[in-house]
Amino acid sequence: VYTDLLACFRSFLVDYRNWIKLNIRVSRWRTEKLDFLTLPVQRIDMVLEFVALGGVVVFGLVTVYYFNKIVKLENRVDNAWAQIDVQLKKRADLVPNLMETVEGYMEHEREIMDNVSESRERMMNAQSPQEEAQAGNDMGEALKSLFAVAEDYPDLKASQNFKELQQELSSIENKIAYARQHYND
Repeated sequence: VYTDLLACFRSFLVDYRNWIKLNIRVSRWRTEKLDFLTLPVQRIDMVLEFVALGGVVVFGLVTVYYFNKIVKLENRVDNAWAQIDVQLKKRADLVPNLMETVEGYMEHEREIMDNVSESRERMMNAQSPQEEAQAGNDMGEALKSLFAVAEDYPDLKASQNFKELQQELSSIENKIAYARQHYND
């Protein structure tokens, strides 16, 4: 009886060992099969993470690029307006010299002289770009009328100082026109 029991126990152990081996193989196969199935899913997740991260980086770079471009354009506009302002100030600074030269010849043309003086004062006291532009236009008109009246005075036209001032004003007017064109572009 004892030998039968021992033989039965041995067969049970062999069967149990075979059953465990079989389960281990099946388990490995299932795990390998699951690894085979989950591996592409993990790679897809990783690729999606990199794509999302790349999108965020590209968005950040594009944002920085356009911000810098806007700042550069604002600086160009400010610089262009500063160039106009410089030329307008040069013209305003030249007006007193012109007035001194002209006063001796045009004593009875007081209204024109007053208009030129007032327009220069408005130009020097302008606070905003719009005020400066308007004052600059007014000064240009006043100077045109001054030069038109100067045509009636041959001695004034012959004065070397007047000619130099007139040429310098003409040069400044050209520079103002060029600076305004650059500003508008």
